[in-house]
Amino acid sequence: MPFFVAGVLNIMLFFFNIMLFFFAVPKLTTAKIEAIRTGSE
Repeated sequence: MPFFVAGVLNIMLFFFNIMLFFFAVPKLTTAKIEAIRTGSE
């Protein structure tokens, strides 16, 4: 039974990551990525 619970949680986390990706991609522009990259160095 713990394997089924872990599998369901893993699938839910996978779909959450896909939704997060589709919400974040339009907001991430190349300029913002470059600003973050230069700011961290």
